[in-house]
Amino acid sequence: MKRSKLIKSAATACVAAVTVFAFQNCGAKLQPFQTSSPSTTPGVDSGLDTTLLPQEPPVVPPTIPVPPAPPQPPVVKQIENKAWEKITTMNAPGGRQRGTVVWTGSKMIIWGGDYNSATPASPDGSIYDPATKIWKPISTVNAPVARRYHNAIWDGSRMLIFGGGPLLYATDKKIEGTYAYDPVNDSWSKLADPGMAGNMGMSVLYNGKVVSIGYAFAKTYDSAANTWSEEPLPLLSSSLNTFYHAASSMVGSKIFVLNPWMYPSDHGEIFTYDFATKTKTEIQFPKRTVHTFPAFAYTGKEILIWGTLYGFSSPTAAGEIYNPETNTWTTMTEVNNPGPKIEYPRGVWTGKEFLVFDENNPSVIWSLK
Repeated sequence: MKRSKLIKSAATACVAAVTVFAFQNCGAKLQPFQTSSPSTTPGVDSGLDTTLLPQEPPVVPPTIPVPPAPPQPPVVKQIENKAWEKITTMNAPGGRQRGTVVWTGSKMIIWGGDYNSATPASPDGSIYDPATKIWKPISTVNAPVARRYHNAIWDGSRMLIFGGGPLLYATDKKIEGTYAYDPVNDSWSKLADPGMAGNMGMSVLYNGKVVSIGYAFAKTYDSAANTWSEEPLPLLSSSLNTFYHAASSMVGSKIFVLNPWMYPSDHGEIFTYDFATKTKTEIQFPKRTVHTFPAFAYTGKEILIWGTLYGFSSPTAAGEIYNPETNTWTTMTEVNNPGPKIEYPRGVWTGKEFLVFDENNPSVIWSLK
């Protein structure tokens, strides 16, 4: 018998009934293995049954991770400024002045305020969806008490309400607590007490914190720690008691401030304050005086200011567009505009259009693209 046939016979005898084993040294020591197909190399006959031999595992090339694509910067749309559009909405809330609006990224929320100076403040709010043109009341469970002259700001996931008061002039009234509204769950929660923060003032987000500047105060709210602290603002502290119904927005590291009233005059001022360098830069306004209680928004490129009074004189339907990069002003179109408003129109920038809430006719939203 040939040697190759002897080896083949010995290997076959070493195969177990259930598990197949390979042999070493004619069956003296056995190792388990996974069977594979026999060699099919052309022209080669080794004489061995290669299905009984251990097989080398296949070579798998290493996986090279693909880095994620870098985030794309948001598209900043320059407003076309051609004509206003009147949008009729459904299920609108009651008319109100001295309320607040915030933009969530897809919807506008209005809260608080009053119908006029002779009526009580409103303890409610509504959320408006531009896609459907429908308003929906928001929950009043655990909501803040009724107030006006308060502040509201969107912190990225919640609307924060603080300050203000139930009376017509809330400068010497204190309402405790900061309140957070979660639109996803339609729920309210009470946070830390801001003291006087927010009364007749303005608020912006800077380095993840809320900076609130108002009538004789400047404070910072830290959401992570749920704490308020005094905010030292050089060059602003000397005139803090003059901030009255101011409007503001962050432009990079600078806060753009429209301060409509500087007691005892009513001419107001516009300036930027750079938090990084702690410098204040005055901006020349193109009109006789600034708007007192305007609808105000920032597109990411331009500041939009529309409506209400010049100082404390007659109402106006005029508006202005300011470009911080070029330090230039453009007159906002008056084509089909909402007309003069006595006070407190409220506006937001959606990324596509400037929406203005009509406090006298709340079923109407005005849009400028």
